Amino acid sequence: MTGKHMLEPVAETAVQLGLADGADIFTFTTAMDRPHAVERATKRQLTLTHSAGILAVTPHMSPEALVACNGPEPRSMGGLVLRSLVKDAHHLGHAITGPKRGRHMAVVADNALQISTQPYANLRHLRHISRFSTAARLAETPEYPRIAALAADDEFFDYPHGMPAGVDVVSHRGGHDALLVQPLPLLEHIVEAWGRLRAA
Repeated sequence: MTGKHMLEPVAETAVQLGLADGADIFTFTTAMDRPHAVERATKRQLTLTHSAGILAVTPHMSPEALVACNGPEPRSMGGLVLRSLVKDAHHLGHAITGPKRGRHMAVVADNALQISTQPYANLRHLRHISRFSTAARLAETPEYPRIAALAADDEFFDYPHGMPAGVDVVSHRGGHDALLVQPLPLLEHIVEAWGRLRAA
């Protein structure tokens, strides 16, 4: 799971690009524990989720639009744990040789911090995540625009059946946590997709 300090640069970049005038930031654990606060914050607002964060935006909520970045598709709980190790190995490799060394290392450190300081809070939703389908969730709410940002090199989830009709798909690279490591390029693609949907 992701700490709030890792999400703040994403929110700041989104505001700078004009996706929002301001941003309410929820960590996954806080969002799952405070559904009424999430409902108030998302009402008639463009709502951006990363990974399992989409679980907190339930079908009865009414955002202006929903952007799901690398949301879950069904996978065994053991598979999720294994893929998390693969993802951390990806970050560690880039922390040694990649151009965004600091951000990759920050993601690894934040993952370790969240698991070590809040193990129950972070793991109690694992079964729900393992059974969740982003594609099915987006299919439930055709009444507002939906964007799925999917990493072609996602270490966590696969999307063998794609997304339902009506969902604007933004393909990108950079792995599951691209939004956290380098938010600007992905958010620029999301701005383009949101512009297309608003003009349609």
